[in-house]
Amino acid sequence: MLRNVVPIVQLHVGLIVSHSLVANYLGDLLIGLDMNINPVLLRDPVVAASVLPAHTRSVILFDLHDLPLPVSTYLDAFGTMFQNCAFLGLDHSREVGEIADLLLSGFSGFLSYDQVPDLLGPAIASVAKGETWVTPDVMRKYMIRTSHRSPISDSGTEFLTKRESQIRELLQKRYSNKEIAMLLGICESTVKFHVSNVLAKLNATGRRDLTLDGSSTRVLPIFSGKCG
Repeated sequence: MLRNVVPIVQLHVGLIVSHSLVANYLGDLLIGLDMNINPVLLRDPVVAASVLPAHTRSVILFDLHDLPLPVSTYLDAFGTMFQNCAFLGLDHSREVGEIADLLLSGFSGFLSYDQVPDLLGPAIASVAKGETWVTPDVMRKYMIRTSHRSPISDSGTEFLTKRESQIRELLQKRYSNKEIAMLLGICESTVKFHVSNVLAKLNATGRRDLTLDGSSTRVLPIFSGKCG
């Protein structure tokens, strides 16, 4: 049980989790904190609307591993419905640049799975107050990326990283996440993460929006670079 955490009055914490065992673990962990937390398992925004007060501060925990829908879908839905919610991501350890991308997409913080037992309470308390929960290295990367972004964009393409541009090209040619992972030498969960960012940055509602008209022939491209 975590100690020395400042209690927050009636804080609602929603859980976006694919696996029931993980959901039970996080629920038990939240209940055991020295905080007045009401954990709620969220399946979709419709359920959330009936259990989360729209005008009170809420924190939504995302288990980013193996989500059934792109992250941007959840962010758009919950961000529109709940103006006072903060998003905290959980996943395996990620590179600094990937966590900075989470901040760009609307997250307030990130914890790796190994940090959850000790730091979940402080992280929730921090983002609930409107603060950001990331390492200084991530914040520096985030500031560099935001300083390079143009204030006005018609297509959003200048916002894409090199990796995101590669994935966008493959999405246009109708490659699946599994095929993209194989071609780029990265794990499928990383592909899902980048696809979500591409859709959000290009204001696309789904993969079909990025498909090239009449493009049915798929030529295997050759990309270089390490996993990431």
